[in-house]
Amino acid sequence: MHNVKDSFDFFTSDYAFVFLNVDYKNSTAAFPTPEILYACSLVFVVVTLLLVGVTFYTLNKKKQKFNFNNNIRLGVEQWISEVISDPAARSVAVPENFMVLFKKPEARQMMIEELVRNKSSFLGIVSDNIIQLYYQLGLNVDSRIKLDDKQTHIQCQGIHELCVMEQKDQYGKIYHLTNSKNSDVRLEAQTAVIQLYGFTGLRFLDVVSYPITEFQQLKLLEMLRQLPFTGLPTLDSWLQSKNDTVISFALKLAQHYKQVQVHKEAAVCLQHKNEAVRVQAVKTLAQIANNTTANLLTEAYQNERFTNRLNILRELPKIASDAQRDFLIVQLHEGHEFLKLAAAKVLAKCTSEGMEILEAKGQEDPIPYKQIYLHVKAERER
Repeated sequence: MHNVKDSFDFFTSDYAFVFLNVDYKNSTAAFPTPEILYACSLVFVVVTLLLVGVTFYTLNKKKQKFNFNNNIRLGVEQWISEVISDPAARSVAVPENFMVLFKKPEARQMMIEELVRNKSSFLGIVSDNIIQLYYQLGLNVDSRIKLDDKQTHIQCQGIHELCVMEQKDQYGKIYHLTNSKNSDVRLEAQTAVIQLYGFTGLRFLDVVSYPITEFQQLKLLEMLRQLPFTGLPTLDSWLQSKNDTVISFALKLAQHYKQVQVHKEAAVCLQHKNEAVRVQAVKTLAQIANNTTANLLTEAYQNERFTNRLNILRELPKIASDAQRDFLIVQLHEGHEFLKLAAAKVLAKCTSEGMEILEAKGQEDPIPYKQIYLHVKAERER
């Protein structure tokens, strides 16, 4: 017990020594003073109040903008309703509150958007009165200024507004933008001139130097299908353009509208350096064919790669005859199975002894010709 007590006294005396030698003055410096705590609390309160204030201000501004836009929308809808309720009216006075309200740029833009939206929904006198309001408020000037804006989306917006509002006096500026270096502006302008002038608007193909993408071509063709066909007097010159995509688009126009008068120019495109042009030329020639077309395609076949060879064989059924029998028999020995099968289909459909030739070939050389013969036979019996 004595030893244990001595040991305990020894350890406790050591710890006491350490404890008594702690520098409390310096150690308390690690804890914040009340003044610092008060200052931090004050900063936190101020920051919180600022955040609440900014949030409230932002929400209030959004609410004001929403109410403002909603008032404009309701005003336009009410005005449109009055026009519709009196369809015999040739003109409608501009409400005075409109003239006062639309001094702010954002209000004027909101009005333009509402008029454009409603213009697309009405025809006749109602549509004319919407254009009249657009003029009376001077909103046509706002749209015109956008054409010179450096921001491309603003340019596109201006083109669209002027087009919907039938502002043909701005055709020159819009036509100039059909060859803009920006693809979105080009497409918007090209679309606009066709909407304004129909097939005459295609004259931009005379000058456009930038590519017309496949998407653009599809969109333009879809628009043209909805318009009465008025002719393509300069189609032959487009087929000789230095712009490959213009040639491709012109070939599609010739194909869709069966422009047989450009058969010669389309045939020249079979020798074009651009494969995409040659592929489209084959499709177009098959649509506007004469008695020389099939031979033109079989001659072009020899210089083509797989893609256009298959394309030619798929188009030949529209125009081939017994005159192409020898050519087709040779193509049964093509390296690619797809080409063999495509040649066999043409042979069976367009020649008088096609099925007999395929049957004999299948007996002579069963692999793969027997399978090809059976496939073609089953397809013809459907």
